[in-house]
Amino acid sequence: TDVITWKNPHVIGVSGVEGAAMAAWLYRHGVEAVLHDFSAEGDFEKNFRKAHNQSRKSEQKALLNKIRRLGNLHYKKTYLNEIDKADGLFLPQAWYKYQFNKPIRKILDKGIPYETMTSLYLKLHPGLTIGVTGSQGKSTVSSMTVDLLKCLIRPIASSKFSCKLVGNNRFCQQ
Repeated sequence: TDVITWKNPHVIGVSGVEGAAMAAWLYRHGVEAVLHDFSAEGDFEKNFRKAHNQSRKSEQKALLNKIRRLGNLHYKKTYLNEIDKADGLFLPQAWYKYQFNKPIRKILDKGIPYETMTSLYLKLHPGLTIGVTGSQGKSTVSSMTVDLLKCLIRPIASSKFSCKLVGNNRFCQQ
């Protein structure tokens, strides 16, 4: 993907689930990124653990240590420093809802490319994707859809067919 070719990617909100996952994904692909989080340095671990409260303590610790090893992490005092030098941004879904992220809009208006977890997943996933949206019932509809598809493909299934439930719901982690 062209995302991997970015020379100076910036990841916003690395104490959150999406930002941490994106930073870890880049790291696994050998890409160094500049990381940003609006937490004060002393509050970063507390905010990280709060956002990752569905993960086991050992998983939290491992991911937190990985993020700290990635280096170049801008906390609240230097939040968004050098973002104008980015050639691509990784943004959490709700980045635009926060006043302190207003400078990001100016960067995007200049044409700097960006990705979210959803857009990156859709680019990288080779198969059919079914999206379920709305304000209520997404988990139920998603689970029922997966169960139905598994029943339909089981009789004709070979190793090349699979059906997975992924996303931001109470049953799946990113």
